Amino acid sequence: MDPDWYQKHKMDNVDKLRYHSNKLKIFFEKYLITGGIPLVINEYELNKEIPNYIYDLYYSWIIGDVLKEGKTKQTLKEHIKSILVCYSMPVSWYSLAKRSSVKSHVTISSYIELLSNLFVVFGCFFFDIGENKVNYNKNKKIYMYDPFILKIFSNKLNIPVEKEKIVEGIVGATLKTTCSR
Repeated sequence: MDPDWYQKHKMDNVDKLRYHSNKLKIFFEKYLITGGIPLVINEYELNKEIPNYIYDLYYSWIIGDVLKEGKTKQTLKEHIKSILVCYSMPVSWYSLAKRSSVKSHVTISSYIELLSNLFVVFGCFFFDIGENKVNYNKNKKIYMYDPFILKIFSNKLNIPVEKEKIVEGIVGATLKTTCSR
């Protein structure tokens, strides 16, 4: 927490905090729609909607980067579909591979690694409290960094993801980016 902000607001009354809370809810609801991408945010603020060309632009960007790495669009879509169906649930590479026509856990892990390098998804690996270390062999949860990117694939593949699961992913992404510094 920022010490200057704390000093400025430590004597705020409940009404002022309630006002800020309501503003934060409004901003968070917008974030669930736009994610953190400036073009999307600006378009939504100006027109209260996101035009289809922006969805297509970011979808094409991700597909293009995957194709540049010698991967296929169809396999990518199958793996993302597996991720969305299991969103916020612990999974293994093997269980994700079983849900697609490509049955290799090595293939799924290579696609997830690529998507992770593109900052599309991240893995939340099992942390063994008793051992005080990450166990990479246990099931993991796969999340998308940005709710707008999640919405693109959710819409394209016609797989809805519940708001609570999207929020869980946002919390995970925030923790991952702030705690790993």
